[in-house]
Amino acid sequence: MTRWLLLMLGDLRLFLRVVSGVWLGGCDTVSDTPQCHLPLEGVAGQMIERRQVHDLPRWRIEVTEHQVEEVECPRCQQRNRGSFPAEVSAPAQYGPGVRALAVYLHQYQLVPMQRTCELLADLCGCELSEGTLTSWIELAAETLVPSMEQIKQGVLASPLQHADETGVRLGGKLHWLSAQYLWGARDTRSDL
Repeated sequence: MTRWLLLMLGDLRLFLRVVSGVWLGGCDTVSDTPQCHLPLEGVAGQMIERRQVHDLPRWRIEVTEHQVEEVECPRCQQRNRGSFPAEVSAPAQYGPGVRALAVYLHQYQLVPMQRTCELLADLCGCELSEGTLTSWIELAAETLVPSMEQIKQGVLASPLQHADETGVRLGGKLHWLSAQYLWGARDTRSDL
């Protein structure tokens, strides 16, 4: 079933500034003088007004095909093959841009998993399962471990630290969750 996204702006006014370096959609030229009907082709004019439309580009998937060549050595008849880039591991797969958008929508914008999959299908034609999205989230978490460790070390080394705690019950037992330690809960308050 085809789903349509309807965006209704109503009376919303967007205040945008005119920018340079844009694609020129066209210039409306005058073909003749309304009063005397003299043809104006070839007569130089000057631009007196311009208007710009700010819009999103059409969302579509770009497919990049990678190919491996095999060459036979004329001397020893050894067959030699090229190789695919390390990140290309399947006959067809989504790239890092689709993965990043999916993880961003679910993890940062808090769009539920099923709706994230539906949104990507509606906007870009990306049909993916919740299991695929889950694996992408896990991959992103693994990728961020070194950055999180670097942030942790920076916070611990800084003389300006803030520890905001709140109690949370896990398994019926009170634990203290600290904003200083983003990666877990603690049993005691003594290790501040």
